Amino acid sequence: MGILVIRQLNLLKPESGIRLLRWSTMIFLLGEAICGIDIYLFQRMTLINELIHETAMMLSFSGFIWAGMILINGDRNCFWIGCPQKTTCQINPQDCSQAQTIVGLLKAGVLGLILLAVMPFFVQPYSITETLTAGFGNRILGFYTIIDYQFLWIFRLRLAPVIPLLAFGIVLTRLFFKIEITKIDRILIYLGSGFLLFILNRLFLLYVFRDNGSWGNFFEEMQELIFILYLLTWTKKTLLLKANFTATKQSV
Repeated sequence: MGILVIRQLNLLKPESGIRLLRWSTMIFLLGEAICGIDIYLFQRMTLINELIHETAMMLSFSGFIWAGMILINGDRNCFWIGCPQKTTCQINPQDCSQAQTIVGLLKAGVLGLILLAVMPFFVQPYSITETLTAGFGNRILGFYTIIDYQFLWIFRLRLAPVIPLLAFGIVLTRLFFKIEITKIDRILIYLGSGFLLFILNRLFLLYVFRDNGSWGNFFEEMQELIFILYLLTWTKKTLLLKANFTATKQSV
């Protein structure tokens, strides 16, 4: 299904948002393929593959957020989507009341993201190594075992959260010295948001289903299935609109 999404994306106009969405989907599928190797070949979770899997997921989430902003025409330096002059504006941000307002709100938003990024550091289950058999309740589905390695928890709660903390911290520091949103700032925000979104989502599922990790994995896979279905629907709809527009233009 993911390959079908990439194939349909290849048929769309090769603008930067579509290219980024295509690469993000490929990284997403790479992470899932690595996870599938563990399940179907090794029938267990291996540390190195799970590290690659989770890192690929974080990077793909960052790419999806960035691609989404480009596709809705929101990836602009001023971050003021409603301004009709945003593409040609030459005003110094220091002299623009809208820019000053947006940057003020952005400072508060980035500070909130920093507080969210700090939260994983207060979670302590990484000191426990847990092994579960794949199944739901009393139903055993196979010999696949879920092993939460100690270093995997350190990666999730101590190493990976450093990325959004650094990214958001750099952006917040820059905003206090200069009222301007540059491409570097936007990339850091997208990168930090993608990493943070995956980390918090993974921790939420692991906490809620801490007594049966298989259910947590099941709902994580369901989330990913729904997302791929959404991408599939979106690409089909976009291709239909493109075909209808082309047919209308030719008939005129």
